[in-house]
Amino acid sequence: MHRVKARGIAIVALLLLTLAGCGEDDAQAVEVVAGGGPGTSGTATEARLDGRLIAMVNGGDDVLRVLTMIDQQLMLWTVKNGQLAHTEVKNVFEAKYISQASVGPDNNIYVSIWNGDGGIFRIDADGSSRRVLGGREATGEATDGSAANKARVPQAGSVGFGTNGQLLYTEDLEVNFPQLRTVVGGKLKTLAGSSKTSQYTSERGFPDGTRATAVQLDSPFNNAIAAGGDGNIFVATGSSAIVVRPDGTARKVIGVKDYRRIPEARKPFADRGQAADLRLYLYETRSPRGSSSIPRSTPSMVADQAGDLYLVNRASGLDDLPESFNWTGDVSDAQRTLLQASKRQRTEQTEVLRIKPNGSAATVAAHADAVAVDANWIYLARQFDDPAGTGERVIIVKTEKR
Repeated sequence: MHRVKARGIAIVALLLLTLAGCGEDDAQAVEVVAGGGPGTSGTATEARLDGRLIAMVNGGDDVLRVLTMIDQQLMLWTVKNGQLAHTEVKNVFEAKYISQASVGPDNNIYVSIWNGDGGIFRIDADGSSRRVLGGREATGEATDGSAANKARVPQAGSVGFGTNGQLLYTEDLEVNFPQLRTVVGGKLKTLAGSSKTSQYTSERGFPDGTRATAVQLDSPFNNAIAAGGDGNIFVATGSSAIVVRPDGTARKVIGVKDYRRIPEARKPFADRGQAADLRLYLYETRSPRGSSSIPRSTPSMVADQAGDLYLVNRASGLDDLPESFNWTGDVSDAQRTLLQASKRQRTEQTEVLRIKPNGSAATVAAHADAVAVDANWIYLARQFDDPAGTGERVIIVKTEKR
């Protein structure tokens, strides 16, 4: 009798650990937040979150917001007080050209569009959307001091908000050098990026304390913005990122080309030295083969109130990440099936990097397509095809900060 009981306990324990394929002490503990069940609304952990992941963002109102595409329809999902809800976005823009999403001070989602018509759009809770900056009807140049309501902004590479609520965006200019801008008193103001070729570049580096407007931001691709609670603004362009301080000076944060000397990630939160010695390759999911109408996910980069930067990066090095980065936890059988299937389907390794204000870096999680944070938790989103063949979906988990 005791032998049968002990065997049953052992089987249950084994089931709890099969998420990781290793001992629970050797894997990363997670809790399912949303997308772990068959329904389309109700309790978030047991509901289904459908579509192709575009972005996941977290606002100051403790509401997690997710954008997905179902066929050609953009959907807005919210996770609030443990409940999942969704609505269609009545967009007046082409969703496949979204370059970044961010939550504004009004707790609505803002997206940047890079298709040549461009601009910044706001998506309200009811799914309605409207342009707030730039657009085809605008005729003015987007230069310092020009009227924001007349600036075209045809190639908006990213969007974010500063600690005082000011709009931030990058624009990819004709000379292919992006610039970080904001709006002050209805006028555009450049915060970082030189419009001309400069000896100081975000890729090659520059002296700490250089004026941010004297630094050439090298690439118009994979742009992202994140603002920390300390007033610093992070700008990623291509294979490098800089931080712009409140006094207008800059420092290079991350970006090295020689991946052969990059320290490997050993386990979650383990110190990897200075971020300046790591490679940056902001991750975005690939469009389905043969489809140009379904977008990739946007680069995922956020900063918290402590000034820590989090971003989803293509994992450095050629070896598989250690099993310590696999996800484990006390989940239902249905959730375990989804987590295992989503992990098996991954074709690229991703890591979530955290960079502290002192420049130190750690890989805090892996195998995710998007990251969001609050005071205590790191949220990880993973896109996959439902194992039952019922289409694309997203599952969201969280792991505790440390």
